[in-house]
This record gives sequence, C-alpha cells and structure tokens, in this order.
Amino acid sequence: MPSNQDPWITPTEWMHTFPDSTKIPDSTKTPNLSDLYDYFDRSTQPDRLTTPGNCLSNPPVAYQYTSLMENEVRLLRIDPGSFESPLVCYLRVIHMERIITVVHEFQALSYAWGDDTPSHEIFLCNLPTASNILQPYPIRRNLYQALKHIRLIDDHLWIWVDALCIDQANKHEKTQQIPKMLDIYSCAWNVIAWLGDDESLQGSAEEAVSLVPDILNLKTLDIDLRGETLDENVLRSWAAFGHLLQQPWFERRWVIQEVACARKLSVRVADKILSWLDFADAIDLYSTNIDRIRSLYQQSALFKLQPATLDGINSDKAVALMQFSRNVFQKRSDSTIVSKLMSLESLVHAASSFAVSDIRDVIYALSNLAIDGRRSHNTPWASSDVRIFDYAKHPVTIFEDFVNHSTATSKSLDVLCRPWASWPAASRAIPYARRTLPSYIAVASFDKGGPCQRNVLPDDLLGAVGSQTYNASNASRHVSMPAILPPRIFNHVLQVEGIALNVVDHISTSAVHDGVLTKGCLKMLGWGGTPESDIDDRLWMTLVANRSLDARIAPTWYRRACALALSKLNSNGNLDSAALIADASQPSTLTSYLRRVQVATENKRVFWSETNFASGYMQKSIVGLGPEDMVSGGRKWACILYGSSVPVILRDIDVTKSKDDNTHHVELIGPCYVHGHMEGEIFAGMSEKDLRRRTTKFSIH
Repeated sequence: MPSNQDPWITPTEWMHTFPDSTKIPDSTKTPNLSDLYDYFDRSTQPDRLTTPGNCLSNPPVAYQYTSLMENEVRLLRIDPGSFESPLVCYLRVIHMERIITVVHEFQALSYAWGDDTPSHEIFLCNLPTASNILQPYPIRRNLYQALKHIRLIDDHLWIWVDALCIDQANKHEKTQQIPKMLDIYSCAWNVIAWLGDDESLQGSAEEAVSLVPDILNLKTLDIDLRGETLDENVLRSWAAFGHLLQQPWFERRWVIQEVACARKLSVRVADKILSWLDFADAIDLYSTNIDRIRSLYQQSALFKLQPATLDGINSDKAVALMQFSRNVFQKRSDSTIVSKLMSLESLVHAASSFAVSDIRDVIYALSNLAIDGRRSHNTPWASSDVRIFDYAKHPVTIFEDFVNHSTATSKSLDVLCRPWASWPAASRAIPYARRTLPSYIAVASFDKGGPCQRNVLPDDLLGAVGSQTYNASNASRHVSMPAILPPRIFNHVLQVEGIALNVVDHISTSAVHDGVLTKGCLKMLGWGGTPESDIDDRLWMTLVANRSLDARIAPTWYRRACALALSKLNSNGNLDSAALIADASQPSTLTSYLRRVQVATENKRVFWSETNFASGYMQKSIVGLGPEDMVSGGRKWACILYGSSVPVILRDIDVTKSKDDNTHHVELIGPCYVHGHMEGEIFAGMSEKDLRRRTTKFSIH
C-alpha cells in the first residue's frame, strides 16, 4: 500500500484553492467545517451543509466540467472527515503517462450506478484552481454511500470514479476517456468493489461477511453442510450471503473489465473489507453447495417463519464474474497483464446476461478486453470499426459494426443466431432514437431493466463461439464452394448467400414449454400413436436434435429410450418429460434421455414440409425444430446460409422486390434443427454447377 502523503498536489497548490480571506491553520490539510461555513456565507449555509446528502433547496451554480486534452484524465481527491460531515472533493487533471508510469498511488472504484435520481450532494472544485468556489454536484445514493464509507478520517484519499472523473453529459469526452479505463484500473494500486450498505442489502452485511471464514474453512464447511446441528445463526448467514450475491454490482457489464484488470481488489460491504481472493473462493463454494443449503434451511425452524428467504437466490452472475476475472487475461505473478485470451465475439456472447445503462456498452464495456477489440496504434482501422469508441454513434450502427467485425474475424455467420444485443424496448419493432433493430441483430434482453425486462436464453443449437455443435454449411468435403461474396451490410441490410432447403408448410400450434410435447407435435414428427408404431430416425433424433447432453452425436440407445418414453404418455397423449424425470421409479437411462429432450425442445415448435418443386429443382420433405415465434406473417423458408453452422428460418417480407432484383428480401427469425441437414449432407453428390444454380442471394432486413 502506498504512503499517505499526497502524491498529486503540493502545499503551494493547496494554498490557491481557497481565497486569501479564508484562514487555514495548516496549508496541507483540509479546512475544518467552520472554514467552509465562512466560505459559503455563515448566515445561510451551515444548516444545509450539516444535513449530509440532501441537495440544497436554493443551490448555487452547480459544478461545471472543464475540457480535457486527449492525453489527460481526472482523479478525484476526497478530503478527510467524519461519516456525518459533508463530502468535499477535488478533481485534478493528470497526464495519462503519469498514471501509467508513476507509482500507483490512487485507487479505483467499482460500483453499481443504479437508476434512481441523483439527489445526494457532494461539493466539487478543480485542483489547482484560480476559482474561489466549492460547487455542489448531485450524485446517486449508492455512489454517495460508497464515498462516505471509503473516505478517510484523517487523510486525503485519491481515487478514480467514472461518474465524477468523466463528464458523463459530454459524448466527445466519454468517447475519449472510456478507452483509457483498462489502463486506469490496471494501474490503480487497488480497486474497491463496493457492494452496498445495510440499507441496500436484504439481510445484514455483518451476517453475510461473517460467513466467509466459515466457508473457507473446509472442515467447518463440511460440518455445517452435514446439518447434524441446525444452527439458526449459521443458516441466517447463508441466507444473507446469498442475498449479497444478488446485489446489482454482480450484474453490471463494466464490472467484468474492472475486476479482470485489477492488480489488487478489495471488496467493501458497508464498513467491512474482504480480500477478493477469499471472496471469490467463498462464492465458488457457496454456488457448489447451494442445493444442500436450501435442503438444510427447509428442515429448520426458520423455514416455517420465513419460507421464502432463499427464494430467488441465484449465484450464476457471481460465478460468471469469477470466471471472467480468471479467464480474460494471462497475468504475471505480480498481476500485470501479459496477454488477452478471448475474442470480442466470445466476450460479448458470454456476457450477454450482464446489464448496461447505455446499450452502446454492450460492445464498448468489453472492447478493451478482447484480443481483437482494442484499436492498435499501428493498424489503420476504418472510422466505422467497432473497436473505436464513439458515443455519438447510434447503437444500431455500433451493432452493425460488430456484426461486420464478427463475421470477418470468425469467418462464420453464427453471430446472427446467438443472442447478444440489448434493446431498450419491448420488441425490436419499437424504435429507439428513430431507428428499429434489424432482424440479423440477435437480442439477449428487451426493455431496460425492471420487471418488464425480457431475457432471451441462448439457443442450445449454437454451442460456444469457436466450438460449434453442428456444421450445416460444410460443403468442402463434398464439393468445391463457388466464389461467394463475404457477407456485408449495405444501407442497414445484410447481404448473404445460401441454399434453400424448403418452404415451411406446417408448424405446430403450440411450442414446447416445461418439458411437455403435445400429441400434435409427436404426430408431426412421425409418431403413429400406438406402442406398435415405428420409432424411425427423424422421430428420436429430432427430439434430441441428434445430440447427447455433452453435445456429442446422440447414442443409438436413445432410440430405445424414446420408445420407452412414448409408452408412458399421459392421459392427454402428451409426453410430459418433467413429470417422468420427477418420478424416482423411472430408469436412470430414461431420465438422462428426457433431460436431453427438454434441452433440445424447450421453447421450440415442430415444423415440416412436403416434397415440392421450386426454382426449377426438387425440394425434398424436411422436419425439424424451429423458434417459438416462427408462426407469424408471410412465407417461411428453412435455409442454410453459407458460413452458418446451423440452418435458419427466414421469412419473406417483399416478394415484389425480390422478383425485381433476383434477391430474396427476408427477415431472420432464428436458428433451427432440420433432420438430416446439420452436417452438410445436402452438398453430398452435388456438382459445382448444381451448387451455383441453387445458390440464392438473401437480403436480410
């Protein structure tokens, strides 16, 4: 830890901070409150200043930022004081080179902004300054509490805080400053992860923090989890720790960068301070044992009094954050960054469930972390490149840049099918800043936060970036591909090429939900409805999308498991996989098979098409599983786009225009499973001439 000496300001500079008429006993120390009262006019200001956190009813002119040069950043100095005293802070402009090269004698704050109104007040001034005014500046409650808790009683504290060190109302400055955050967080001697105070936590901060030593003591942990004595205090601590993991901090996308870059990280919960390494291990152990914790709680007397205490506790975000902190960079023993390990597309997809307040940050919050994300000084990227921060751009333009970037770097179109974007409206058809969202931008969450937000789960068909589960457009082993233009976006329309499998003739009236496959769905897949009915490949393979739970090709014993499952239909003739899995008397092999059926079919509709002729060639009958929202509007096609690992469902939107320019104008509905077309089988036996003839141009709007 660095010394407490002020590294950024000299006593001479401090003397110029206040007017000559203000008496300061020691020029290197903060003036006391009476000096401040004199400064603000003792007749009107003292009452206001002694009411911490409340905005002035008739405030003076609020603090105004001055502009920064390209190579400058601001640091915040918090003056010492008791918890109850007003927050007096100073902003000093520092050359970025000094941040990078000088001993790291400042900290950085990582916290959740919140969406409440900035109604708590601090006092700001520039340092050094010729001005004689400390000016009020409103901030949100969570930041206000963080600054009050981390403020020192008897010394200055230098810290970088995004909401204060960047003029958030200045798009040009945000564009200039935000790319510097990786260097700022990695050069700070410590990053403070502020999780909140008792008022913002559901449960006691004391109870939550007190559990950490017990979790990390593996012997004590084992004794607690055996539940030989149900200690109510321990159970309360388990619940409090679980609620701590629900804090908004764990959901922020920017936190990924702040945690991954940190040389040293400390966790602050009210007045409690934890080591990040201890906290991360405690999260992993808690997540691993959450089911046993719930079971013990349900056996305790507390459950009768507070049965919902552990409801809604989900540690997925916290665990994902731990994984990001370990997997984004390769670091030396002193925690300095050696290299980046993940592509931008991989990061954006993996972080799709993390929230942003500005939807541009879906990309920008991760760009600095990616191998291919940060602009190189030696590479003349185009001005429209996604790697260049620009908060003046419309989010849709940034998203389009990202699609272009991903398809160019991965040589794949799978980014079109993986949900990753965020849209601040209930649907893509609702405009934001006068633009709607093209169908080729896959959305992970609609509507901005709150109870109305709708999250879109990743599709099981795609697999991880770079580890595709299928290879539907793999024609190379069958036929030499023709010279195909790379996908490009022109006037907000994505132009690609591919091959149409067939028009979708029939779609199931209901999608699969909660593991229930209706009688109608089973019939469309070829089920005859009697125990004597044949279990052909299209039936049992489609139910599991021809994959096992570990994403390998489905074992042939799944056919037998399918036959057994179909002998256990409920009274409505439906296959209720959830009920069968819950039945402990069922064979474990059947349970394993049905779990895969649930994964493959959930939120999917069954579709099929008859053999027909179109465009001068025969289109054979197909059967498959498609997106839930494939029922609405116009004619739909099952197609394989060149560069996509899975087939997709496209919908015609302008047949007249398609005839005029010989291009199919369509919308992308989503990925699908088509039996017998997931590994490039359609290209077998096809000549290059036939492939060129069947290649179709699509304009995806």
